[in-house]
Amino acid sequence: MKTKQFIILFVALMLPCLVMAQSASKSIFDKYADKENFDSVIISGELFKLFVNDDGKATVNNMSIDTKGFDISAVRGVRLLNLNGKENLALFTDFVKEIDKAFKADKPKYTELMQINMNGEKLNVLALKDKSMINEIVVYRKNETDKGATLIYIEGPFKEEAVNKVIKEAMKK
Repeated sequence: MKTKQFIILFVALMLPCLVMAQSASKSIFDKYADKENFDSVIISGELFKLFVNDDGKATVNNMSIDTKGFDISAVRGVRLLNLNGKENLALFTDFVKEIDKAFKADKPKYTELMQINMNGEKLNVLALKDKSMINEIVVYRKNETDKGATLIYIEGPFKEEAVNKVIKEAMKK
């Protein structure tokens, strides 16, 4: 009987944690996506699958796209949230504080792939990894100069080596 009570109590106590297992950054989308001064884009994984041929290559308008070995059909969804805070500095400040807080909460679970600080702009790229697979990628950009902030959440799973290859290619440009 005590074991059953313990399990019920444990599940009851852990339920909020399990619900919050969704990254704090991802929950920000739900809060701000429909608010004024925010642009939001949500793309389902089904759209990415439309671009993949039977041979696994991506094609748009009969043009083959070099995905550098990255399987775009593995993308389960992309969420993008962008704020131009010039019109509302208080909103920019609150939004950036909330994202910074979410990043601090998420950071122990994530691996930092990249961090750039340049001319008032800060960019962070984090990945939620499981062995050699990356299940989520979170990109956060804030610019203190133009009061802009962008949050991108990409849901996988992706092979780590494919993500590394894409990042290396992007860094060459």
